[in-house]
Amino acid sequence: MKLAGKTVVVTGVCSGVGAEVARLARCEGARLIGVDLEDPVVMLDAFFRIDQGSPEEIDAALTQFPERVDGLVNAAGVSGTLDRDIVARVNYLGIRHLSHALACPMPEASSIVNFACLHDPEWPKRVDLHKELAATQSFTDGLAWPAANPVPQEPAIAISGASIDWIQLAGGLIFAALMAYAASEYRRRVIAT
Repeated sequence: MKLAGKTVVVTGVCSGVGAEVARLARCEGARLIGVDLEDPVVMLDAFFRIDQGSPEEIDAALTQFPERVDGLVNAAGVSGTLDRDIVARVNYLGIRHLSHALACPMPEASSIVNFACLHDPEWPKRVDLHKELAATQSFTDGLAWPAANPVPQEPAIAISGASIDWIQLAGGLIFAALMAYAASEYRRRVIAT
């Protein structure tokens, strides 16, 4: 997608991958809407300080978004070593909530991109559990799912001296393939009707 003149929402815009994506998108001529809890470090056209784990805060911000959004980059996330409910709220349910709200009104050829950390060779053994969570119909149902389907929460690991947090969802990893699967299933079901 050519970004000149396009409106792109970037979550986690104040640091790391989100800040770098915003910087590069700005260089390509995109109109940027940033979402984060911290102060932005890049020039933005609009900024919303929200907790990605709060559907109420997401919904309030959405009422102020422009009618047309051409892209969404979900780069926000918290360490998988935090409380399981916080991890589930921010790293999956909040991303899903925002993505679902923006997916249908997006014009054809728009994009939603999700970043996640995948460093667990055991994830294929849990893919059916992840699909069950993806099938929950609401934020509330999704938040109740981990309690009914407990999976051990793994600690962060260190590689080459740099801490790499396992971005986890209900004790399992969130991975880009699952998000792509969930987004395509949502679009297929909603757009087909």
